[in-house]
Amino acid sequence: MAERIYVRNEAGGLEPLMEKRFDTEDDLQALLAKYPELLDGEQMRPGSPLRWILITREQGIPTTLGAGDRWSVDHLVIDQDAKPTLVEVKRGESTDLRRTVVGQMLDYAAHAHNLNVTKLRETFEKQPDAEERLAKLLNDKETPDKFWQQVAENLETRSIRLLFVADAIPDDLARIVEFLNAEMNRIEVLAVEIKQFLSGTESQTLVPRVIGRLAKPNRSATALEEHPLYQEFWKEFLAAFTRDYKDWKVHRSTKGQKALTNSYLQLDAEGKAHNQMHYSFDYARREGDPTRVNFWVEPSNWGKPSMIEEAKHIVLELCEQKDEIERRFGKPLNWAPVEHTKWGIYFPHPDKNLAIGDRERWTDVRDWGIKHLGALRDAIQPHLDNM
Repeated sequence: MAERIYVRNEAGGLEPLMEKRFDTEDDLQALLAKYPELLDGEQMRPGSPLRWILITREQGIPTTLGAGDRWSVDHLVIDQDAKPTLVEVKRGESTDLRRTVVGQMLDYAAHAHNLNVTKLRETFEKQPDAEERLAKLLNDKETPDKFWQQVAENLETRSIRLLFVADAIPDDLARIVEFLNAEMNRIEVLAVEIKQFLSGTESQTLVPRVIGRLAKPNRSATALEEHPLYQEFWKEFLAAFTRDYKDWKVHRSTKGQKALTNSYLQLDAEGKAHNQMHYSFDYARREGDPTRVNFWVEPSNWGKPSMIEEAKHIVLELCEQKDEIERRFGKPLNWAPVEHTKWGIYFPHPDKNLAIGDRERWTDVRDWGIKHLGALRDAIQPHLDNM
């Protein structure tokens, strides 16, 4: 049954506005593309509302790095925290809303890390008002280059958001959304119901309602607020690490604070001045997440092709020394592909059931991390020094 809302007119009477479903999915998609604020970031994050820029409609998603697109999400938007948000739009009457759209969105989420951030930036910057809209989104709090670097990092760590949007969200989909949002650690899952009401004069009123938001601390809060145990572990780790490796420079800027949120410690590497290179130690936030030591190379400016090529060149040079690096390290290493948003080398802990909340394992994991992080640098750094 169609709903109605009432508007009180100047004469004091009530004028009914009758609910009307959108005629086509494209009508609702076009409306969201023009007015992404209809996603209602205030409901998603009260007091600090989310705001978005639209990257594109029908964003392709490949199955693997460098492959052709297999899927196409209706909208790709990014908020002021550089979190990519995948938006799938359906009419409430669509049977796909109940049967296939959840599976589609999980496919998107599983493969979104394959998106090429350089191409996303190029797509956005082709829009005539791109510079103005990005400046408004960032509000002079961050440079565009740092923003896009953070987008790349969020894709890499699967820190993304999934939004199901329709003019009517059925109860069974709402329950699935609430379940996924409660159980998925880094991925936020919400539904947005956007109802359309028309008056007798055909004026349009749009009423969004966000479904699935959890009554728990803001996901963007710092790790020290969200997980107090992190502070204690990293304090112990840093004390032990800097005692053994006094010459290392520990990265403790704002990004370092975010690093704690993602359970990793970042340390600077010496080398090419124009590219950001660092070693890091990841500690799994929950069972199944990786605990590993890493060496990464990222362009310091994603907008300059020369810096992207320089970063690739550094990793390709290291790849030529693969046998020697692994001989120095003492074990085979994993080599990240050059086509990814950042490039490098990593070595995982053999136990996939680690989680930072398990305090009984802290000492063992700390000692493992210090030993292997030091070994990784000792294996790689001589080659960087000779470049």
